[in-house]
Amino acid sequence: MAPEPRDVLWKNLATSYRYLPLQNLLVFIAASLLTIFFAIPVTAVQGIAKFEKLRKWFPPAMALQLIPGLRSVVTGYLPSAVLKGFIYIVPFAMLGMAKLAGCVSGSKQEIKCCSMVFYFLVGNVFFLSLLSGSLLDEIGESFSNPKNFPSHLASAVSAQADFFMTYILTDGLSGFSLEVLQPGLLIWDFIKSHTYSRGKEKVPYLYSMPYFRVIPFVSLSILIGMVYAVVAPLLLPFLIGYFFFGYAVYVNQIQDVYETVYESCGQYWPYIHHYILVAIVLMQITMIGLFGLKSKPAAAISTIPLLLFTILFNEYCKIRFLPTFYRCSIQNAMENDELDEKNGLLEVNYENAHNAYCRSFLQPQGRMEENTFVSLFLSLVLLQLCIKSQSQLVPALHIFGDSAVDVGNSIYLNTSFRADFAPYGIDFVVGQTGRFSNGVSITDVLGTALGVDLAYPIVNGTNTINFLYNKNQAFNYAYGTAGILPETGEATGETLSLGQQVGLFKQTVEIYLPQQFKSSQEISRYISNSLFVVFTGSNDYIHNYLQPSQYNSSRQYNDEKFADLLVTEYGNQLSELHTLGARRMVVFEIPPLGCYPIVLERIKSNTRCVENVNNMVTIFNDKLGAKVKELSSTLKDTTIILAKTYELVYDMINNSSTYGLEEAAKPCCVVGKDGSGLCVPEKTPCEKRNTTLFWDQAHISEAANTIIAVKAFNGSGLSTPANIVDAIKSAKSTPTAHNGTGPNSVSYLNILLVLAFFVVLSYL
Repeated sequence: MAPEPRDVLWKNLATSYRYLPLQNLLVFIAASLLTIFFAIPVTAVQGIAKFEKLRKWFPPAMALQLIPGLRSVVTGYLPSAVLKGFIYIVPFAMLGMAKLAGCVSGSKQEIKCCSMVFYFLVGNVFFLSLLSGSLLDEIGESFSNPKNFPSHLASAVSAQADFFMTYILTDGLSGFSLEVLQPGLLIWDFIKSHTYSRGKEKVPYLYSMPYFRVIPFVSLSILIGMVYAVVAPLLLPFLIGYFFFGYAVYVNQIQDVYETVYESCGQYWPYIHHYILVAIVLMQITMIGLFGLKSKPAAAISTIPLLLFTILFNEYCKIRFLPTFYRCSIQNAMENDELDEKNGLLEVNYENAHNAYCRSFLQPQGRMEENTFVSLFLSLVLLQLCIKSQSQLVPALHIFGDSAVDVGNSIYLNTSFRADFAPYGIDFVVGQTGRFSNGVSITDVLGTALGVDLAYPIVNGTNTINFLYNKNQAFNYAYGTAGILPETGEATGETLSLGQQVGLFKQTVEIYLPQQFKSSQEISRYISNSLFVVFTGSNDYIHNYLQPSQYNSSRQYNDEKFADLLVTEYGNQLSELHTLGARRMVVFEIPPLGCYPIVLERIKSNTRCVENVNNMVTIFNDKLGAKVKELSSTLKDTTIILAKTYELVYDMINNSSTYGLEEAAKPCCVVGKDGSGLCVPEKTPCEKRNTTLFWDQAHISEAANTIIAVKAFNGSGLSTPANIVDAIKSAKSTPTAHNGTGPNSVSYLNILLVLAFFVVLSYL
């Protein structure tokens, strides 16, 4: 049936049908751009809203420092208020766009706006809160590594349970309070009555139910509840309270406050059904990723049919129930009424309709087009993109170094310096693996960014090289107490010096890779296009030069000579990697060890840093930089990136708040008295691990590792002559041996498929 007269937008009836597709396309493009790039202005304004920036742009803000506690309140709540303000105006912006689509009725206009707002919230509130970076960055990451989307989503969902619990309590409940109080309407009525409406007859400021603002936010809460039902069930009681409170508020508002401007007869339900389906699908994808993170491949695979059955059930519901919501012509409606009257069902159907739709809070309006197989096809495409292997920036990542990047090699050798016990790995997706951190290492983050599989230890229990893993992964040769010199770390037990690690890589080239490739040319391309990361040198000071009771190096060499010794051996091993085929290398400086808790504890210093130790490290780093520059010019077709870790970590220690860190001096975990600097087994660490610089006395936290890795990968100022991603893209390379196509051919196809998915999903 046609919309009732009071709902019709009469001027839109004069719009030519030839222009409607163009108008809808322009509206879709505008809404998509707003959704994708929304994070840019918000982040910019939030950056200005921080106290340091605010003081620069608005000098009177310095007065906030005079009132105790006021600065922290402003710093904590102003950025959040900025975000809330931007999100508040989004529905009105979307409604303005929807008005350009040429809808024939106000109800249809609101429905279009509602769908646009819902997908905006899914992208910029749900996903942007879960993941790091802007929505555009996350979409790009999904294009590059779609197979990692379920596991990425699952780990992010698990980590953000507290945030969404707070979101439901604060945003939800405060939103209902504002809905009852209606401060916006009160202020607008006051301004209007004292300006252009002064002297005019006062009329009640009644408006219609703002479906385009209410339903998307409620649907987002449903989505959050669905996803967290299997990850954090504790959220569900708060969500139930949210819905009970919301029901009471909106029954009152719709019945006694808002004016009903049109009758929709439940036409909004197909759209709400669609939003719920999106929530269920996201929940099941999260389950697949969660089972994968828990190393339960059978459970993950068995969940895939559940996802397919959900899509099929939705198709059944659309075929079975959707025709009920279609509009029909007056002639068809009259024929149906006559048939009901003939069969004696007219009064019964009238009573049923009256009971179902007489209450105003069940009166949304809308229409959904039947599209039986499109959503099924696109969902299967998305599932395929989430599972299928994709091309990557490099075919493999080879990691050399010490405990900063060790992923478990130390647990296979006879040593007391190991990290295969709690609380190590407390924030890592699979728990304790031998990583000397609460979570990921620098090279874990780099591996994810590069698109390679998770790194495994290269050695096994028989002290031989482990060839059991996928060639398209991160190979980790790093070892806990390893150093550049062979004797470094021997006081703690067995070790693998940098030279021994390069020797293991030589075995990889000579024994393992010939089993994986057909020719030596393929092996050469594979190695030359791989990335080699070296993070070593710290132990040559901590577990050698600065331990005169166990090593005599400090008596044999002064600071200059010892640095020369280290850098010469370092250069020899980099040259050996080049001989074995390496052409892309990243070398990390030694961080400011004089500021590390383990050094401060040994020297019993009361200062923030022991500068004479930092001077030793600076001498080494200067010589290392010169060596890297020399090798870059002498080694043929080789790119060596120097990551200046010293300056960054030193700045993180002295200006920790700039990096979102609150504690930059004390270790997070409880450290033993044995001088190793490691955590005491099974002792509970600090709660604010994501704002702490040091994890134990000798290693930084996951948060600090992530900051360093991100800056090295695509930041500026840390890596020279270029960051990792720019160096890889600018390097002249041949097609990788592990992928018959070029690195972008499959990605472009997947980009088009995912875009098609979101385009059609938005119209549905």
